[in-house]
Amino acid sequence: MAYRFSQATCRPVLAVDYRLAPAHPYPAAVDDVVTAYRSLLNQGIAASRIILAGESSGATLLLSALVLLKQAAHPLPGAAR
Repeated sequence: MAYRFSQATCRPVLAVDYRLAPAHPYPAAVDDVVTAYRSLLNQGIAASRIILAGESSGATLLLSALVLLKQAAHPLPGAAR
């Protein structure tokens, strides 16, 4: 999916290899997504230029990360799909 997004948009894509349960229980995966997002912000990439995307359980993970980002008052991404 990440490759196809990159090809379709001609933009770089970061695919997060988040930790999986049961070896790494909740909220490890959400923390990994939030950490990756904050890393992009720390590299100077504007939140408005970031899109978070996920399908199936990845979509639930994305929504959970958005809630944590909002609670922490981080700038939210330009879009979520």
